[in-house]
Amino acid sequence: MNKLIFILGIIFSFNIHSEAKFSWKIDPSIHNNVPFIKHESSKPFGNYVAMNIHFNPVKDLFNKLDVFMKGKLSKKNARTEAHITIITPPEFDFVLSKNLTIQELTNLAKEMNIQDSKFSIICVGRGDYKEDSTFFLVVRSRKLKDYRKRVFDLYKKKGGDASKFDPNLFYPHITIGYTDKDLHLGPHGVKKGINSCWGKTVK
Repeated sequence: MNKLIFILGIIFSFNIHSEAKFSWKIDPSIHNNVPFIKHESSKPFGNYVAMNIHFNPVKDLFNKLDVFMKGKLSKKNARTEAHITIITPPEFDFVLSKNLTIQELTNLAKEMNIQDSKFSIICVGRGDYKEDSTFFLVVRSRKLKDYRKRVFDLYKKKGGDASKFDPNLFYPHITIGYTDKDLHLGPHGVKKGINSCWGKTVK
């Protein structure tokens, strides 16, 4: 049964991907190993867990996309680094922090060596809200999903309300750029999964 679901998922992903309108070449060095960076802060929305990503290929893609968009991508608010968020700031601040510390989540990330996680790039995704747009690489990674499951198990073990955190509600992506500011699921309703595929990626 699990094998059937996996195969159907691949077919579904391929069909959506095949409908993407544009093709973008991704430098393979995006998979280069770079150091892990912890994100621990006393400020709101400053605590999260992410896999650090080699930035130059993402910056190159930003420049190409900006030309395609006729210079509409924001340079003032442009990213200076790249990452895949695994535990979001709202997930930590509003849910997980009631039973876990950010240090515990960071330590688990180091224990599982998430910085060496393999990931596949599915497509270039696009999300829109009113007049604004955001662009990102939709990715898939078994190890990053496994990390969220481990967090869920630890959260429950420490008395957390299981109904408040869904480890499968996960849209791993690498932000490329946006016309004004990034758009998210909560405030803007943007789901950055294969549903958002807008451009194909080629090696």
